Amino acid sequence: MMQKVLPQGWAFFTKPADSEALVPYRLADGSAESMSVGEYAEPSNGFGFDRSKRRQGVESAMLLQGIGRSAWQQCDGADVATCAADAPEPVRRANTLPEPTLCGPIAMAAEQITPWKWRDLRDEPRFVTEVVRLEVTC
Repeated sequence: MMQKVLPQGWAFFTKPADSEALVPYRLADGSAESMSVGEYAEPSNGFGFDRSKRRQGVESAMLLQGIGRSAWQQCDGADVATCAADAPEPVRRANTLPEPTLCGPIAMAAEQITPWKWRDLRDEPRFVTEVVRLEVTC
């Protein structure tokens, strides 16, 4: 009976677990530190009830809007800092949102989940596929 009322199931409301994620990193002195507000289901985010963390996704999308493919650097297995060092000049953006979370020299990294069959070949559960450098003024 429920299939007739809700034929799409829960997949309609969720993002595929193996889809690419965009993660912001602060760049300083040849290193990269994650600027991500974290997973929504963490205790620090009220197990998903604190929806204020969702604004970083909107903030990221606004900063990336209109950036062409030529600004992105393919990583070929390199970490974020190494890949960002090889990337073209940073794209300059202004972040005009109140209480911004993304300011300064950052790298936006497209990360992919390591496929299950390769889990023993990598130390990290995600790997970076490409990076774009941004210089964000707030």
